[in-house]
Amino acid sequence: MFIKAGERAGQTFEVIDDDNWVRWMEEAGFYDVQVKTIKTPMGGWPADKRWREIGQFNKFACETSLEGYVMYLLTNIMGWEYAEVQVWLTRVRDALKNKSYHGYSTW
Repeated sequence: MFIKAGERAGQTFEVIDDDNWVRWMEEAGFYDVQVKTIKTPMGGWPADKRWREIGQFNKFACETSLEGYVMYLLTNIMGWEYAEVQVWLTRVRDALKNKSYHGYSTW
């Protein structure tokens, strides 16, 4: 959804996936830009106590900010109704709570 909304808005949300940020840093004058990918769990599913806690914080941050991330994009850019966005957000939040999904966010 973010990719489609970005395309319609003439922007990109694929900063990390396409390593655009590396090129932008170099164009801004930074040198020796090093890439280190960190996969952080989304939720309390990891067996390791430290990663489980990190995953719980990551999930909480996502859940509490999700509406702010998507409301403008989905209503003004994608043309959704407010009620449609709320239904979609409920489905996303339910998926985040499902411990059988072992999702990661990449930084």
